[in-house]
Amino acid sequence: MGVPSGKRMVWTKGFTVEALSNKPSPEAFFVCCAYSYDERAKKVVDVAATLFEKIGMPFATLGNDQWCCGDMALRLGERGLAELLAEHNIQLFEKYKIRSLISLSPHCYNTLKNDELYHASNINNMHYTQVLAEKVDEGKIKPSKRVEKRVVFHDPCYLGRYNNIYEQPRKILESIPGLKLVEMYRNKEHSFCCGGGSGRVLTEELPYQERPSIKRVKEAIEVGADVIATACPLCLIMLTDATKSLELEGKIIVKDVLELLSEAL
Repeated sequence: MGVPSGKRMVWTKGFTVEALSNKPSPEAFFVCCAYSYDERAKKVVDVAATLFEKIGMPFATLGNDQWCCGDMALRLGERGLAELLAEHNIQLFEKYKIRSLISLSPHCYNTLKNDELYHASNINNMHYTQVLAEKVDEGKIKPSKRVEKRVVFHDPCYLGRYNNIYEQPRKILESIPGLKLVEMYRNKEHSFCCGGGSGRVLTEELPYQERPSIKRVKEAIEVGADVIATACPLCLIMLTDATKSLELEGKIIVKDVLELLSEAL
């Protein structure tokens, strides 16, 4: 991603983020590479750290010791590299006595939960939307500020079709006063990929008008959305780039669910 791996934790400057060193912890956050290194996506982790601290959940991470989960390497066919990455991360889980992880990215969530590489880890793994939806149900998160926006939720492939997490992100959005949730005609199990998975976020082989992200933004425009909400850093990157290609900046904006929830708190 064009940044030295040692700068994984640069985004933490100014935030109360505990990087686990030799201090065991039963629970930690798994912050993916895109959220750590991409300039747009990094803003979401800043919000996440503040938000989880606000609701009483310390934002402990694996720090610079964490390596990539191996999702892209595995999907692109470099299984040997994916195995090496997984081995390293499993050793960290054991070293810090971690039993539970909260993944910020659906790609990390899916890889840690479903791929054979991590079966030996026996980690309880949840995506952040599952955690926050529970907090909304329990009344521990009560958005109070109005967000007067017409919002459409784009289902990330590895959150939705691969893991059947459809209602939790919508529950979070629906808890925000003033926010009107609308749906694109392709949604939930019939949703449409942003085009960024399996390493394709790093490629540009199609003319821009044929890219899935362009088609997806046009679908959001058709239903009159002011905001496209998502819960995946790759979707965030791809759809933001698509709004720029279509010269729609200022007319429609792409935000992570975390950002919208933070605005309402």
